[in-house]
Amino acid sequence: VSAFSGQQLAEAQVFNAGDLAQTTVGVSFTNPTPFDMELNIRGVMNTRLDAPSASRSIGVFFDEVVVGRMGLMSMDFYDLERVEILRGPQGVLLGKNLLGGAVNIITAKPEMETSAAVRAQVGNLGAKLLTGHVNVPLSDNLAMRASVQLRQNDGFASNFYTGRDLHNLDSTQARLSFLYQGDNDFEGRFTLEYMED
Repeated sequence: VSAFSGQQLAEAQVFNAGDLAQTTVGVSFTNPTPFDMELNIRGVMNTRLDAPSASRSIGVFFDEVVVGRMGLMSMDFYDLERVEILRGPQGVLLGKNLLGGAVNIITAKPEMETSAAVRAQVGNLGAKLLTGHVNVPLSDNLAMRASVQLRQNDGFASNFYTGRDLHNLDSTQARLSFLYQGDNDFEGRFTLEYMED
């Protein structure tokens, strides 16, 4: 298992699955198109399986919910609790046919105390990064967490024929989570996620 805390990922500027693969031994990630992403763990890979019912060799889970299509791995990593990469067969714990392994992405859940953080960066080629969260308890057993990340850059090439920028980035991600902690160790979580890339 390779596990990375949200703070480690933010400090290392690991923004997506491609960045994660570059920092993890035995993992590679290719992105020939936005919908045909290939995740490879120790030589076992999912090869462009677009059907949500296709049997995958590597599972991807977002807050313990299976990610049915690899195209959804284009989302940015932000405001995470941790990311776990499990190598080898995971059929007993996570589901059938996961021969290569699994990736678990766990977002930061709301807490029963007030907190907030913001980070902003600018760079060359018009690069901008704004990320942050606000956590607010709404009652003794209900809390809300709102998170956002905006990333932009102008790219480093242009198509002279069309005048269009190439390799540019304009990404907006937002998440709103509610956590209810009831009696008898009951816990319920409701999350809304927005992504535009």
